[in-house]
Amino acid sequence: MAYRWLLAASLPLLAADAVWAQEAGPAATEAVADTSADEPLEVVVVTGRQPGPPLWRVRNGDRVLYIFPMLSPVPKDMQWDSARIERVLAGSQEVLLAPDVEADFSTRILFNPINVFRGMRLINRLTANPGDATLEAVLPPELYARYLALKLMYFPRDDEPEEMRPVFAGAMLSERILREEGLDTGDSIGKELERLIRRTDDIRQTEIQVTADFTGSFKEVAARAEAFVASLSPEQERECFTQEIARIETDLEDMKSRANAWAQGRIDQFRGIPLPGDINDVCEAMLLDSSEFETLDQLMSELDRLWLEAAERALATNTSTFAILDIVELLGEDGLLAELRARGYEIIAP
Repeated sequence: MAYRWLLAASLPLLAADAVWAQEAGPAATEAVADTSADEPLEVVVVTGRQPGPPLWRVRNGDRVLYIFPMLSPVPKDMQWDSARIERVLAGSQEVLLAPDVEADFSTRILFNPINVFRGMRLINRLTANPGDATLEAVLPPELYARYLALKLMYFPRDDEPEEMRPVFAGAMLSERILREEGLDTGDSIGKELERLIRRTDDIRQTEIQVTADFTGSFKEVAARAEAFVASLSPEQERECFTQEIARIETDLEDMKSRANAWAQGRIDQFRGIPLPGDINDVCEAMLLDSSEFETLDQLMSELDRLWLEAAERALATNTSTFAILDIVELLGEDGLLAELRARGYEIIAP
């Protein structure tokens, strides 16, 4: 199944999930890029009211599963016309919510206020380079110079990333550039969908969720997080950081175009544009060698199984069902939609 997008997003989560759960909670972002002096005119991210993305349809005779394609990043200030989604929801009997991984923590962690302070210290340890080395010290000079050029362009007065391991510094760089370039993680779209679903009378909501077990003591969970970070080899981490910097340098216009196409309903423009989790992802390769890959692999396989079971049940019993999936699952050759097609269902792409 096409779960690489979630595995890649899990790099920072696994390192600090246990402690962030007591505070604001983790959030994954996708890298965005800058342009060079010789590139074409910059793509302007759309704002204002937009139609939003069209829906995929899966048919089993006269029974239909409508799928809303989630994307990150999307235009930050977009307002989308939800009338079409409201009509589909009004005629549906069930909603399959977006697949999700939830962390299960021991009450010894959650209800001990001392763990908030322990957690802050743990985050500092996890994100710091061994021996408190600076980013400049652990990166090759040419790579550090490329990073520094981007930092000076977007947040010249903030030196926090200088104290971080490359994998965390790259994530912070990406998040800040994303915001500066008028792009958003897509959380606002998810919240709007939740609001529309709550407003729909008599519609059944089905969670597609698996649980990651963090039910040990704080010491045990902290040791697991530290083991995960320690299992990331410095060489692979530098390669991942290099890939992140390259995407920031070269892929911004594609990301803006992709966000605009999603907002304006022009899904055809997604064909041929690289999506998260495409092949030859060195950050994914790093995760494959980490101490947590077996656990992640089991969680994602279970999540795929649960979604497919729910989709087939809905297609057998409901006249109309509404579902939410990441667009990678709809366009990927090994995504969940491809699996439904292989099982004999009719797929109607927009």
